[in-house]
Amino acid sequence: MILQFGKHKGRDIRDVPEDYLRWIIQQQEKTLAEYHDELARRNALQDARLSWAERLVQAGFRALASQHHPDHGGDNESMRQVMAAHEKLKEMLKRSGLA
Repeated sequence: MILQFGKHKGRDIRDVPEDYLRWIIQQQEKTLAEYHDELARRNALQDARLSWAERLVQAGFRALASQHHPDHGGDNESMRQVMAAHEKLKEMLKRSGLA
């Protein structure tokens, strides 16, 4: 892999000093933390705008999705069912005027 930036730009990563690689990792971790914080802020803002009925549906979806997601020990079919039920509930809320 060739570095695309910084004082070692154009050099193979195998030729870059270890302290510089550690510094790059630290900087990228900080950047990722900032991205995660921004997404959390946006989700909190979006959640604050939801009705109580929407919040309940969303909380239930998140709980079930964390249990049935394939990356967390679930399977694809269970996750599809959770997602389909979530979409149906959101539609029902919209039609009922609770959304």
